Amino acid sequence: MPMSDAAAERAARPEARPGGGLNAVRATCFVLVLAIATPVLLGWLLPSVGAQLPGDWFLMKANTALAFLLCLGSYQPGGPPLNRLRRGAARLCVLLVLLLSGTALLGHLSGRTFGLDTLLAADAAADLPGRMSLQTALLFLVIGLTLVAESSLRGRWRNRVADSLSIVMGAMILIIIAGYSFKASQLFSQSSFTVTSLQTLVCFVLLGTLVIIRRTESGFFSLLVGQGLGSLIVRKAIALALLLPFILVGGADYAISAGWLPRAYAAALISSITSMMLLVLLMLLAWRISESTQALQESERHNRLLLDAVGEGIYGLDLEGRVTFSNPAACQILGYRADELLGAHMASLIQPGGQGAMAKDAGAAPLDKVCRMQDEQFWRRDGSHYPVEYTRTPLRKDGLVVGTVVVFNDVSERRKVERMKDEFISTVSHELRTPLTSIKGALGLIVGNKLGEVPAPAQRMLQIAYDNSHRLEQLINDLLDINKLQLTDNSFQLHPLSIQALIDNAVASMQGYADKYGVRCVWTPAENQDACVLGVEGRLMQVMANLLSNAIKYSPEAGQVRIESRVLGKRVRISVSDNGPGVAIEFQGRIFEKFSQADSSDTREKGGTGLGLAITKEIVEKHGGTLNCISTPGEGACFSFELPLSPVTEPA
Repeated sequence: MPMSDAAAERAARPEARPGGGLNAVRATCFVLVLAIATPVLLGWLLPSVGAQLPGDWFLMKANTALAFLLCLGSYQPGGPPLNRLRRGAARLCVLLVLLLSGTALLGHLSGRTFGLDTLLAADAAADLPGRMSLQTALLFLVIGLTLVAESSLRGRWRNRVADSLSIVMGAMILIIIAGYSFKASQLFSQSSFTVTSLQTLVCFVLLGTLVIIRRTESGFFSLLVGQGLGSLIVRKAIALALLLPFILVGGADYAISAGWLPRAYAAALISSITSMMLLVLLMLLAWRISESTQALQESERHNRLLLDAVGEGIYGLDLEGRVTFSNPAACQILGYRADELLGAHMASLIQPGGQGAMAKDAGAAPLDKVCRMQDEQFWRRDGSHYPVEYTRTPLRKDGLVVGTVVVFNDVSERRKVERMKDEFISTVSHELRTPLTSIKGALGLIVGNKLGEVPAPAQRMLQIAYDNSHRLEQLINDLLDINKLQLTDNSFQLHPLSIQALIDNAVASMQGYADKYGVRCVWTPAENQDACVLGVEGRLMQVMANLLSNAIKYSPEAGQVRIESRVLGKRVRISVSDNGPGVAIEFQGRIFEKFSQADSSDTREKGGTGLGLAITKEIVEKHGGTLNCISTPGEGACFSFELPLSPVTEPA
C-alpha cells in the first residue's frame, strides 16, 4: 500500500525524548511519598500529631513510613555524579532499608518479635506491634537490592540485575493492586493486623515509578523513552496493556455480582472483548510497523542514491579495519568490486606492507578524532599507485565509536596540473631573467650617467624604470626559489651549524638595511652559546634575512628588533620580534601563503612580493622544523622557528 508523504514524514521523524515530562513525574512522585510518609511517622512518634490524622492512618506502620523516607534519601536521580559524602549517605539509607525489611521477614518466618519492630513505636492494639506486612517487607527488600545493584555493580551485570529486580518489583505491586481491586485479601494481607494498607500501596506505586524512571537511563527500561520504533510502540500500548485487564475483569465482576450476567456469559464476553481488543491492537501495531519500515526503506534508498552519486570514494570500516560498505566511486578508483571489498581488511589492499600514513595513524591517531591527510599514496588492484587526499571520521552509536568512514579522492590529475604550472612558472621566470638582467644593466648605466648626461625629466622616469626592473627581478628570483623548493622532493643535506655564528652573520649582513630605517637589532643568545643546529647555512641565512628584513621594515623609526635563541630539549627556537603595527587578526591565518600581503593594494606603503614568508616556511619545514607567528595588532609581531639540535650539542 503506498504511503502518503505526511505519513512517511511522521514515521521517519524521531520521537522526542520526554525528558521534561519525566522530570515533572519524578518530582511529583517524590513530593507525594514525602507528604504521605512524613505525617504517618510523626503520628507514631508524637501522639499529638497522630490525633490530628485520619482514623486509619496507623495502618501504615512506623517502620514502613521510615523505610519510605530512607528510600527517598537513597534515591539518586540522573545528573552530575554525587560527591563522596552524599554517596555514602545514600548507601547508608539503603542498608537501613534492607535491615528494616530483613528484620520484618525474619519475624514473619520465625513468629518472633524483634526489638527493631517496636523500636520506634509499639502498636498496643495488635499482637505483632509495629511490624510491616509480609508483602511490604518483600517489596522493600527488592527495592533495596535494586538500589544496591545500581550503586555497587559494574559492567553488564549492573543493568541485568537491576532490571530483573525492577521487573519483580513491578509484578509485586500489580499483584497487590489486583488484590485490592478484586477484594482478594490474601494478595495484600496474611492476617487482620498485617495488611498492606492503601496508603502504603499508593507510596509503593509512587516509589516504583521513581525506580522505573531511574532505570530508563540505561538498560531494559530505556526502551520506554527511546527514539526507535519499539519505544514508540511501547509508549502507545503500555496504558492499554495495564488498564484493559482491570477494566474488563472489574466490569465482569460487577455485572455478575449485580445479577446482570451469568458467570458463563460474563467469561465468554470477557474472552471475546479481550480477543477483539488484542486483535485491533495487533493490527494497529502492524500497520505502524509497516509504515515505519516503508519510510525507513525510502530513506535508505535516498541515502544510497546520494552515496552513489558522490564523486569521491567513500568506504566504512569497523574497529578492526574491515570494510563495512563502499560506494561506486571507491570501487572504480580502487579497481575492486563492491562484494570483493566487503569484509576485506582495507589497509592490506590499498597500502601493501603497511608503509603509508594510514597504516601508521591506525595505531597512533585516536579513532574518536577526525584525521585528515593531504599527502598519501594508495595502491590499485593492478599494482599502480596514485596520490590521494583522505579524511577519516569516527562513526558513533550511543556515544561509542563503532567504526570509521573514510572519504578519499585521487588527486593525480590535480598534482599533474600543479606540477605543470610550477614548471611553466619556472621556465617563464628563467626566460624572463636573462633579458631583464640586460634591461636592468642598461638602465643602470644610463641612470648612473655612464653614457652621458641625461635631462632631468628623463632622469626621473629612468629611475622609476630602473627601480621597477629591480623589483621585477626580485619577484622572478623569488618565484624561481619557491618553485625550486617545492619541486625538490628530497630534504636538504643538513650539517651542524653554530647558532651564534649564524645569527651574528645574519645581523651583520642586515646592518646596512637596519641603518637605513634607523632600527637597532638586539640579540639575546641562548644559555648554551655553543649549541649547534642541523641545517644548510645558505638557506638558514635566507630565513634569517627574510624575518629580519620584515621586522626592520615594519618597525617604527628608532625602533628595536629583538633576536632570541632558546634551547628546548632536543630543539632550538630562534625568534625575531618587533614593535611595529603587528599583523591583523583576519590575516594571521594566511600569512604564510604565497603572494599574501596584509595590504595588497597598489598604494601600499611597504613593498614586497608576498613570497618571502612562503619561502621561509618551505625552507624551515625542509629542515624538519616549524614556523610560527604570534602577533597582537598595534603591539608588534614575533616570528619564531624551531630546528632540531645537532647531536653533538643535545643536552644529556
